[in-house]
Amino acid sequence: LPPGVKAPPPPAAAAAHSTGRDCVAPGGASSSSSAPHLPHVKNWLRTKHAILFRLSNRTIQVNFLDGSEVLLSSEAAATVFTSKGGRRGLYVLADLPGDPELLRRLRYVKEVLHQLVHRA
Repeated sequence: LPPGVKAPPPPAAAAAHSTGRDCVAPGGASSSSSAPHLPHVKNWLRTKHAILFRLSNRTIQVNFLDGSEVLLSSEAAATVFTSKGGRRGLYVLADLPGDPELLRRLRYVKEVLHQLVHRA
């Protein structure tokens, strides 16, 4: 670094993400007060066909073993679907297209979430 230029502080958000806890930045200030909120995994479940993640921002992310992916946002009432071929689209839940691959994935997610909610 040139003389008189301070090195940037280490990225506190990355350290917090790796440990799952807030870190203390130099000077004793909590990084959560100065860094933007990064969503983290609250719960996860591995099934025969996919891995489901419930994030702290209430988003559900489902990574299917064939490479396709579904993101469900209750706040935005929308879903992002990435097909196994890599095609990605954003869809409003009230107006879903007739894409059979997307609809099949959403039915699967609904069944798994229903079983999670209603298991004893």
